Amino acid sequence: MLLDSRTRPVHQVLETYLPPDVLAYALRLWSEHYIHMKNVSMLPFVDAFYDRQPLPHSRQHIYKSLLPALMEVLDACENFDESTTELYEFPDYDLAGTPGSVTPSTPATDATQSGATQNKLVQPAPPAHRHNSVVASGQPAQQHQPVIEPEIVRDERWLIFSMFVTKLMKALPAEKRQKMLFHHRKDLTKAVPKTVAQPFYDWLMQTNTDYFEHADMDNTSMRKAVHSIYAGLCNYLGPLEADDMLVRAVNLIEDKFSRDSLDIRELL
Repeated sequence: MLLDSRTRPVHQVLETYLPPDVLAYALRLWSEHYIHMKNVSMLPFVDAFYDRQPLPHSRQHIYKSLLPALMEVLDACENFDESTTELYEFPDYDLAGTPGSVTPSTPATDATQSGATQNKLVQPAPPAHRHNSVVASGQPAQQHQPVIEPEIVRDERWLIFSMFVTKLMKALPAEKRQKMLFHHRKDLTKAVPKTVAQPFYDWLMQTNTDYFEHADMDNTSMRKAVHSIYAGLCNYLGPLEADDMLVRAVNLIEDKFSRDSLDIRELL
């Protein structure tokens, strides 16, 4: 099967946890169904493949590990262009078959040649850790015991806040973003508790991670931080364009998340 940038973040997480046949099954499910849903959700996706055979990690552990990947998936879905995206190949899985029925990918048909296969076909870059692999013939390679790594917990409330702020910040080109943060540093750092001010400002300045969390930052501090960022956007983009970016960011969050963890409109 041919996969693209909307699947790669999920692939890179799951191959650490799943044996080859379950991984192939999960990627087929994801690429055929879940990336096309209006509300992309990881929990029903994990439920769909988790019980196919015993796994060494808990359902909740895999779900939490996938949450950071969800941010990359949402960006990829938003910017997806079928005519230019790069595809990579992965051994196929027949969803109508039985567990373990991994089969080699078949060449694209004439119908697909006019669409997706016109894109550049590339091999996936090897991730940092690859405990289970699938060989070119489509048969599972020798199994290795998975390495149990420390659990990385990502709270959905902070995931929503981080994604919302990141979306606003990306409204500015990198150079203008740095200038805006420098000129509004005093307002930004005063908007949050003293213990949060420097870590939060450093996070806004960097580009390595789209996730921020701090125990001393409550919803009131989140709201004040959003107001300060919005004021900076108004200065650099103008009120009309800043309002437009704010509406887009709100719509993105409300399309992807329920209000159970955090109602994004409480921060406006």
